[in-house]
Amino acid sequence: MTALHLQQLLDKWKIQLKQVNRQMYPDTNKIEKHTAALSQANALLQKEIKNRKQAEEQIQFQASILSRVNDAVIAIDSHNRITYWNKAAERLYEYKAEEVLGRSLEEVNHYRWLEAEDEQTAYTALATRGIWQGENIHRKKNGEEIYVESSVSILTDDNGVSNGFLAVVRDITERKQAEQQCQLLLTQEQVAHAEAKVAKNQIFNILERIADGFLALDCEWRFTYVNQQAAQILHRTQEQLIGKNVWEEFPDAIALSFYREYHRAVAQQVTVEFEEFYPSLNTWFEVHAYPTPEGLSVYFQDITKRKQTEQKISQQADLLNIATDAILVCNLKNQILFWNKGAEHLYGWQATEVLGKNANQLLYKEISPQLEEAVLAVIEHGSWQGELNQILKDSKNIIVQSRWTLVRDRTGHPQSILIVNTDITEKKQLEAQFFRAQRLESLGTLASGIAHDFNNILTPILIVTQLLSHKCLALNEEDRQLLKTVEDSSKRGATLVKQILSFAQGSEGDRVHLQVRHLLKEIEQILKSTFPKSIEININRLMENLWTIWANATQLHQVLLNLCVNARDAMPNGGTLSLSAENVIVNENDARMNLDAKVGSFVAISISDTGCGISPEIQERIFDPFFTTKEKSKGTGLGLSTVLGIVKNHGGFVKVYSQLGKGSQFKVYLPASDTQIKQEAADIKMPRGNGELILIVDDEEHIREATKTALENYNYKILTASDALEAFSIFTQRRDDIKLVLMDIQMPLMDGRNAACILQKINPSVKIIAISGILRNQKLLEASDIGVKVFLSKPYMIQELLHTIKRVLNAS
Repeated sequence: MTALHLQQLLDKWKIQLKQVNRQMYPDTNKIEKHTAALSQANALLQKEIKNRKQAEEQIQFQASILSRVNDAVIAIDSHNRITYWNKAAERLYEYKAEEVLGRSLEEVNHYRWLEAEDEQTAYTALATRGIWQGENIHRKKNGEEIYVESSVSILTDDNGVSNGFLAVVRDITERKQAEQQCQLLLTQEQVAHAEAKVAKNQIFNILERIADGFLALDCEWRFTYVNQQAAQILHRTQEQLIGKNVWEEFPDAIALSFYREYHRAVAQQVTVEFEEFYPSLNTWFEVHAYPTPEGLSVYFQDITKRKQTEQKISQQADLLNIATDAILVCNLKNQILFWNKGAEHLYGWQATEVLGKNANQLLYKEISPQLEEAVLAVIEHGSWQGELNQILKDSKNIIVQSRWTLVRDRTGHPQSILIVNTDITEKKQLEAQFFRAQRLESLGTLASGIAHDFNNILTPILIVTQLLSHKCLALNEEDRQLLKTVEDSSKRGATLVKQILSFAQGSEGDRVHLQVRHLLKEIEQILKSTFPKSIEININRLMENLWTIWANATQLHQVLLNLCVNARDAMPNGGTLSLSAENVIVNENDARMNLDAKVGSFVAISISDTGCGISPEIQERIFDPFFTTKEKSKGTGLGLSTVLGIVKNHGGFVKVYSQLGKGSQFKVYLPASDTQIKQEAADIKMPRGNGELILIVDDEEHIREATKTALENYNYKILTASDALEAFSIFTQRRDDIKLVLMDIQMPLMDGRNAACILQKINPSVKIIAISGILRNQKLLEASDIGVKVFLSKPYMIQELLHTIKRVLNAS
C-alpha cells in the first residue's frame, strides 16, 4: 500500500472518529484528548510515510545505478527464482526482464561448471564467507555458450536471515578464448579482480567492477567513496581521497565546469552531463553527476584519447583543401557532395561545376569491371582500393590510385562514400619503362653469355687465318683472297659483338675525340644487317676534312639509332634512309633562330627519310617525354626525349624539317673539337720475342693451341693450362722462369680475376695480361685492385697480341 492510499484512509478514519466521539463522548474535553491522540498517531504515520518515501528514493537510486553498470546484475530468491534482471543482463543473455522474472536461473542460463569440483567450492565459499567469485559457462537465448566471471553473494533480510542471492556476471568469452589460444597466465587486472575484497555494500561491490570511474560526495563535498578506476584516473589512491574535500584536493576544478555543474546538480536536484579538460592531470573527462540525499554521485570516463582523435580528425578536415590528392564525397546515387581543391587541380573542374552531378558520368568514359568491383566491395566490406582509368575536363586519360571508404550515419546505415584519388599516370609510365629496362638488362646478360662463347669461337679463327697468310707464302692470289675474306668476316663478327654488348650492357665509357665518318660507317653496318631490305641505306656528303667531336661514342650510337629506328617506322612500305655529315659554322643570326644554339663550329649529322612526315601540331610535342604516336606496344615516347637530352648534354642542338607525305629530316649539331685526329698508318711489323716463357691459361682448347702456335712462331716459349688449378701447379714449379701470364677471365671452377690474385701472391712481380670476350670484365679488373692493368678483348689479332705482350714485357 502506497503512502497516498494510507493518507486517504487516515483522513476518512478521522472524519468517522469525530462523528463517533460526538455521539459517545459529548464531553468536549474527552473529544479533545482523543483528537490529540489521533494527531499524534497522524504525525507518526507521516514520519513513516517520509521514511518509506526516502527508502523508495534510495531503491530508485540503486536501481538507476544498477541499470547503468556494464555487468549483468541478477537477484535470486531462496527458491532460485529470478527477482531482478538489469539492462546489462538483458544485453548479455538477450532475454528481456519480463521473460525471466519468476523463472529458475538454471532454466534461463543453463549454467555449468568448468571443473567438477567448482560447484562444491562455490557452495563452501557461500556457506563460510557469504560470497563466491569464479568462472563458469552460461548459455544465451540463441543457444550460444559464453564464458562468464561471476560474483555471487548471499542476500539477507533486516534480521540477518538469508533470503536469496545477488549475482554480478561479466562476459569473459573473448578473454577465455585468448587464454586458451595463447595459454597465458591471467592478466594483472584479472588477478586483481580475483583477489579483490568483497565490499560491505553490494552496490559499491558492483561499482568496483565497472569500467567507469565512480565517486560519491557528501553534502560537505567530501569523498565518501571512490572506486579503483576513479582513483586511477585521478592519479590518487582510494586512501588518499576518502574523507578529503574535493575542492581542496583539486583546487583547479573550481574555475572549471566541475564546480559550476556539481553545484547546479545539488541546488536544482537535476542530473548534469558535461565534458571538461582538467589541465593538472592533462586529461579530458566525460562526467555524469546525479544528486542523492547524501550529496552527489559522479560517474566519469577518461576520454583523452577520443578527444585527441576528434582533434586529429578536425585537423585532417582542415587539410582536405590543401591536400594534393583529389578528395571527393559522393552519396549512394553517385552524386558529388564534396570536391576539394586537389580535385579541382587534378580534373580541371571547379567545385561549383560538379557538385550534385553524377561522378560516374563525369569521370569515366564507361563503367569498367574495376569500377563495378569498387562499388560492390565498398558496400560489402566498407572500403576498397585499387587503380582506375579516368578522364579529365580536357578529355585526357589518366590513371589514379583510388581509395574508397564507406561513411555511415549515427544509426550505422551507409550514407556516402569518401574517395581519395592520386594521379599515378606518370608513375605507371615510369614503371613500364622500368620493366622495359629490366627486360633490356636481362637481354644484356643473355648477350654477354652468347658474346663470350662467340668471341671464343672467333679468336682461333682470326689467329689461324693470320698464321696461314704469313706462313703459306706460296698461296696464289685467289687463296689469299679467301683467307682475307675469312679474316675480314671474323673481324666484322667481332665488331658486331662489341657493338651489341656496348648497347645491351650500357657500356658508355668516357668522352673521346671522335671522327663522325667512322661513327656513321658503324651505324651503316648495323642498319644494313638489321633493317628490312625494302629500305635503302645511303651515306653521302661525307667531307674528307670533317672536324672531330668530343663525345661519348655509345651515347651517340644511341642518338643515331633512335633517329634511324624512327625513320624506319615512318616507312612501313619501304623507302630511302639517308645519312650525311658536314662542317657548319653557326653565326649569331643562326643562334638567334634556335634557343639551344650557340655561335661556333659544329658538325651537323643529318638523318633523312622518305616516310609519312610529321604534322606541325605534332612537331611541337615530339620531344616531350612519353609522347608517342605509335601503338602502346611499339613505342615508349622516350626515344626523341633521350636524343634531345644527350645532344644538349654534349652542348649541341637538334633541328627538325618535315612535310606530310614526303618525309622528315633530323639534323643533329654537335660542337667541333679543337683537336683533330691524325690517322696514323697501321704498323704492320710483327714484333718478335726473345725466347721468353709465357703461360697461357684458357679453358678453350682451340684458343690455347692457336695462341700457342702463333706465339711460338714469333720466338716465344709457351706453357698452357686449361684452368686455374693447373696454372697454379705449373706456375709454382716455374715461377722464376715464367715472364708473362695470358689469363682468361671467364673460366669454370675459379675465374681469372681470383686466379690472378693468387698468382700475384705467389710472385708479386709476375706480369699478367687479362683476356675476355666480355667488355665489362675490363671494368671489373680496373675496379679490383689486383695489379692487372692490361686487358685484351677477344677476339684479338696476332699483331695486337704481339704488340701488347712486347709492351708489357718492356714495361719497367
